Amino acid sequence: MNRLSKILLVISIILMTALIVVLSLYFDMRKTAKNNLEETLKVANELFETNKKLRELEEKLNTSNSTSSHNITSISNVSNDTNITISDEISKNDEETTNYNRNPDNVIIQVIDDTITKESAYILITDNNTTPYGWGEDYSIQKKVNNNWEEIEPNSDLAFNALAHIPDKNNQLILKVNYGKDFKTLDSGTYRIVKSVYDNGYIDIFSNEFNID
Repeated sequence: MNRLSKILLVISIILMTALIVVLSLYFDMRKTAKNNLEETLKVANELFETNKKLRELEEKLNTSNSTSSHNITSISNVSNDTNITISDEISKNDEETTNYNRNPDNVIIQVIDDTITKESAYILITDNNTTPYGWGEDYSIQKKVNNNWEEIEPNSDLAFNALAHIPDKNNQLILKVNYGKDFKTLDSGTYRIVKSVYDNGYIDIFSNEFNID
């Protein structure tokens, strides 16, 4: 083997090693980002359920004291015994969450036709559960390729606000999806939006199909 062949062999080995290292780092980063997103969703959902329980308790307290001679202006004016009751109710929140009567089949996610562009779209979430899910701002997007759904890779590690949006009195919620910013400007094809909810584990709920010309 001449000197040039040896040099080329060494270069090839170096390039292959570098490629393996880069691929390993990429998949590690992707796994870390997914774990962070799942933890954020879980925290947001727990915060949503806790806030809902506090509002329900406050309404009950205000109702029960409306005929009393005492003028209660805020929860901070309630007696220590009542504060202990609230704390006890919050501590039971995780157990009670598993008893909520809700099912992903009661949710419909519709991409609003006249809002679709190559950069973004609005989605209408109809959550007909008795106790609705806590809807975060996270999402993913898939493209139909040869009748199979393929997930679109994001531009970088995604970060979403840890908010839990609540459907209105008609059980509906509208959110904007900026896929042009989070992923890339989409080329022509058929797509769908994927939203995850936490219900004793993460569950994906898919929107209707929509086309980009």
